Amino acid sequence: MAKVRLAANAELDLLNRQELGDALHESANREWGERARGMKRLRLRVYPGAALTTTAGWVANWTPAQGYAWNLRFIAASLSAAQTTQFYLGRDTNTGLTATAGLDPLDSVASAVIGEASWGSGQVWMDPGDYLVIWAGSTATLQAVHVTAIEVPAELAWKLM
Repeated sequence: MAKVRLAANAELDLLNRQELGDALHESANREWGERARGMKRLRLRVYPGAALTTTAGWVANWTPAQGYAWNLRFIAASLSAAQTTQFYLGRDTNTGLTATAGLDPLDSVASAVIGEASWGSGQVWMDPGDYLVIWAGSTATLQAVHVTAIEVPAELAWKLM
């Protein structure tokens, strides 16, 4: 601390520029460290080789563990031919899904070999038991799926809002 002598012959301790900067930097690091605690980035990939049609979708066997939640950020599906790709969220784990009834639509990508969708913080959540479902506009082979998400303990989901 810098000491300054006042005309009243009293001493006053003041922070200098370096000390103030160090204190602010330490406080910011502590706050960001606390905000990030418990967060885990996930990158999930699979090469299913599954046939997609207008009557059969593919269900990803990924779901958060009990007590955790996933915030989806990105999904890409590589198809054998340009198709309309549809992404859904559901609770049916049958790999031969034959209808989209009861599924929550997430996004639809028109006529692309690689259908992709992305979301911001807090837009698409997955809880234990939720699964991604991919559907095609007509017959195609699902060659690869890539998903990026952030996993947090369920009680800390507010950190991603």
